[in-house]
Parts: sequence; structure tokens; C-alpha cells
Amino acid sequence: MRNACMTAHRAAGMVCMLVSMVTATEPNYVETTVFQDENQTETKKIITREYSDGLGRSIQTQTRLNTAPSTTCLISATLYD
Repeated sequence: MRNACMTAHRAAGMVCMLVSMVTATEPNYVETTVFQDENQTETKKIITREYSDGLGRSIQTQTRLNTAPSTTCLISATLYD
């Protein structure tokens, strides 16, 4: 594919981009980190990861509460008809 892309780029003067395909086992997600103290230490933070399907709909939310010495995970799933 790369050789064909480079040939088309040279021949037509077009910009050709290589796009990596994401498999169904690797959904897209947005990760948000909220620190609970002023120093932004790793011991007190909340990490939220929201996974979405190919249409941009939320399919799962994971929330990790890192408070030393333990970590708590909350997972919620969303099903669509």
C-alpha cells in the first residue's frame, strides 16, 4: 500500500495519508485525570476513561480512584437497542 501511495503522490501531486486501522477489539476512548491536591501527586487522583463505539456513543465508563495505599475501580456499561 505504501508504494502505491507514494506512486500516486508523485504522479498526481496529491497528498496521500496512511491511516492505521483500529480493530474492533480496540475501541476509542477519552481519558480525564483530576488531581485532588495542589501538588498533582500520583497518590491522590481520579482517572476516568470513557470508551465509545464507531458512532461516538458511550459504551463503557471506567473510573479509578487512586488514594494511597489503595485503588478503587468503578465500571459502568451502556447497552443500545
